[in-house]
Amino acid sequence: MNNVDHLIDETGRLKPGYFLKLRDIEVSPSKGRRGLVPYSRATIYRMMNEGRFPRPIKLSTQSAAWLSEDIQAVRDEIARQGVRHDG
Repeated sequence: MNNVDHLIDETGRLKPGYFLKLRDIEVSPSKGRRGLVPYSRATIYRMMNEGRFPRPIKLSTQSAAWLSEDIQAVRDEIARQGVRHDG
C-alpha cells in the first residue's frame, strides 16, 4: 500500500485539500514506490524548470509540498495525452 492510497477516491482521483511530498508523487522503483505520476524526481524538477509541472508550496525553510489538486491536474493531463513512461 502506498502511503497516499487513502487520498484516492473510488473513481481513482486524488481528494482535494491535501499536501503531497515529492516522495509521494515521484516514481522510484529502487525504493518500491510507484508514484502518483509516471515521472522520476529528476524529470519532475526538469519539467518544473520548463514550466510543465507545478511548483510546490514552501511550508517552511526546509519543507515544501504540492496541493493534491495540482497533482490531480497533472494526472488528468497525463491521461489526456496518454503518457505512460518517465519523461
